[in-house]
Amino acid sequence: MTESPIRVLFLLHDSEHEAPEVLTQAVEVVSVHSWGTPDLSALDNPPNIIVVSKPLDETMILELRAVQALHLPMVGLGTGPAECFDADVSADINAENLRTILRLVIQQSEIRHLDAHSDTHPLVMRLMDTVTDSVARMIEHLMAQRIPAYRKRTDRVIKACVWIATHLGMTDNELKTLLHAACLREIGKLGLPDRLLFMPRHLRSDTDQRIYDRYPEMGAKVIAELPSLLDAAHVIKCLLENFDGSGPEGLRDAQIPLASRILRVASAYEMITDELPGAATAEEVMGVLENGKGSLYDPLLLRLVQNYHTLSGEEDSESRKSQQVRLADIVEGMVLAEDVWSRTGLKLIPEGTRITEHILELLQSGAVDTSLESLEILKSEES
Repeated sequence: MTESPIRVLFLLHDSEHEAPEVLTQAVEVVSVHSWGTPDLSALDNPPNIIVVSKPLDETMILELRAVQALHLPMVGLGTGPAECFDADVSADINAENLRTILRLVIQQSEIRHLDAHSDTHPLVMRLMDTVTDSVARMIEHLMAQRIPAYRKRTDRVIKACVWIATHLGMTDNELKTLLHAACLREIGKLGLPDRLLFMPRHLRSDTDQRIYDRYPEMGAKVIAELPSLLDAAHVIKCLLENFDGSGPEGLRDAQIPLASRILRVASAYEMITDELPGAATAEEVMGVLENGKGSLYDPLLLRLVQNYHTLSGEEDSESRKSQQVRLADIVEGMVLAEDVWSRTGLKLIPEGTRITEHILELLQSGAVDTSLESLEILKSEES
């Protein structure tokens, strides 16, 4: 990939008639006597950095203050350090090294001087992603120190979330928000007293439970302080909204963010499988979750969790008997490795069904459920 050229605005001294040779060898140069802010409107390609060479006298300092209105980084070439410069380099530097330094100064300036459109700049986006991920990991470490087995529980919730999200065709950004929310969903528990945090649910009074259930709201307020986590904060705030509208804010069905609905059922699944014996069957797990079908949990997502539980024992991708296939790539003769459910949680097509022309038409037309994007299909050698 070709790097964009560096265009330098070189400020001439009264005694100068052209820019230093090393500068013209390194970059594109526009030379001007400043005497105030230069008019650059006539230039086809405006400069992205200002360079000045010695002597750095009082007149030049005044001129540098004037060109600050251009909001461009400034570099001194052989001038020595000065407050107005982002960098100062030796006059003996070669063209290649000068070009490298100027490019670095420009990149750093683009990150520091954010404007209304800077959030779309690749450098800024990478920087924000790095900061967000670092903050999320820091909070995870804090949670793991306070709450036993927090990291293991979170890993299990994330796996279930990814499996469901992939089935529903969530975008990369939607999935990123869901995973941040999954990692940070319990941060509000740091504000709970130990008496409540470690008290078994069956021992909590109604008042205790009402206080405990405020942890998503408290956590959302904390992480909303970082703008890049605002979406994740909203997902967490809606975590305990009930599908039937009986939750804290009265949101119901599709009014509840999809990521919140996924995280709610994935968290409940993790908690139940953790409490039941290790060899618990799908029937035992779903028997507990069924109590919240249509009231606490989205019926379709509940059924996807059931499919996930049935298939999740095959951890090794090489030994798995099934693979996830996009609806658009499913063809006649393939065999379903999971049940297909309606939006209300009614089983429409059982696992083991071989895809016929009629079933394929139902799946790909959205007649079964328009939110599904992929299904688990038995690998070809099993078909």
